[in-house]
Amino acid sequence: MKIEIAQHDAISHFVVAKITEDKNTLLSKAILSKAEEAFFLTLTHSSRQLEWLAVRVLLNDRFGKKIRLSYHPNGKPFLENGSAFVSVSHSGSYVALMWSDEVPVGIDVQVDNDRILKT
Repeated sequence: MKIEIAQHDAISHFVVAKITEDKNTLLSKAILSKAEEAFFLTLTHSSRQLEWLAVRVLLNDRFGKKIRLSYHPNGKPFLENGSAFVSVSHSGSYVALMWSDEVPVGIDVQVDNDRILKT
């Protein structure tokens, strides 16, 4: 992945990356549990597979170790080890990750296209 933006302040960090790898390359970089592997196999769209893998690779890269990402019933992501608040977003070939040790965070990335301008 190509890091496009990476910033941090006293309480939060975020990174936006462009997905440049194919599925097999991301799979080779991801450290997946058996449950994650099983879930990955349920993803039918290739773009969703890339996004899902890219988030996990980016998490591991930023935290320097294997971090398990799970989701609350309402869809909000959380780190299983509880080490930080986290937010993820993806659009097109971009994935964004934001985290904080102190406060809940949120991030949204959106590829610019004509649909955004429609009201």
